[in-house]
Amino acid sequence: MKFINLTPHAIKLNDGTTFPPSGVVARVAADLQEVKTIGGVQLYRQTFGDVEGLPEVIPGTMYIVSALVFSAVDRDDCVAP
Repeated sequence: MKFINLTPHAIKLNDGTTFPPSGVVARVAADLQEVKTIGGVQLYRQTFGDVEGLPEVIPGTMYIVSALVFSAVDRDDCVAP
């Protein structure tokens, strides 16, 4: 099994195995929506959209992604630290 790290930092397992960043980062698109203003302070809600930077499924390959990306996809080839 091949693991590809799609996070911006190295992932190190308890046994010392390290997966360096691949140079590609999978992310979830985010947007801010103004909710209201209280006492002159604007309050915003962050909403999430599509996942970007996640390659297509390749048999025998697992992608290490952030917990946010992991929660946004329904794929068996993704894992999160």
